[in-house]
Amino acid sequence: MKTFLPWVIIVVLLGGVYVLYSASKEKDVTLAKQADELVEMDKLRADSDELKKTAGDKQELIRLRKENEEMLTMRSELHRLRDQNKQLTAQLAAVQQKSEQAQQTQQQLSEKLANENVALRGQTEKAARDQEMQATQACIANLRQIDGAKQQWAMDNKKAATDVPTPADLASYLPNMNLIICPAGGSYSINAVNMPPTCSVPGHVLTKVPAQ
Repeated sequence: MKTFLPWVIIVVLLGGVYVLYSASKEKDVTLAKQADELVEMDKLRADSDELKKTAGDKQELIRLRKENEEMLTMRSELHRLRDQNKQLTAQLAAVQQKSEQAQQTQQQLSEKLANENVALRGQTEKAARDQEMQATQACIANLRQIDGAKQQWAMDNKKAATDVPTPADLASYLPNMNLIICPAGGSYSINAVNMPPTCSVPGHVLTKVPAQ
């Protein structure tokens, strides 16, 4: 019994050692597995961070592309506005040139019209003066006829210088007396023998030459 007991204790101790070894081995496996899981988690975390960074870079790239497209659009619009501004400037210059030409043409026409009006006024005034002179000369010619008839009447009828004949007295000496009228609308006065006949229109005056 005493000899068997140590072997039992040894077997029990060996069993305990085996159990402890098995437990230690299992713990090591578990720790190794946990370590592997930690490494995998770190790798996954790194991959996740890289993916996030890549996604962020992609969003940034999309934003930059969008801004670039907007910038290109703005540049194109700026070029279009500049071209349009050049066209408008050229059109404005053309309109101003046409306006200046129109003003020059209008000024030339105004000057020409003014010159023509001056010339026409001069011609009208000259025509009026000529007409007035012709009327004056015609009226003076009528006054000469009346005076000649009056002088003949005075000689034939032995009239005094102060005698005044009537139109009826001169009818035989001046058959067309009813047709003798002043072109300017004046009225005639026969007057005395020693006075020349007169017209009511100023300037229509018969100037008699004194007898020598």
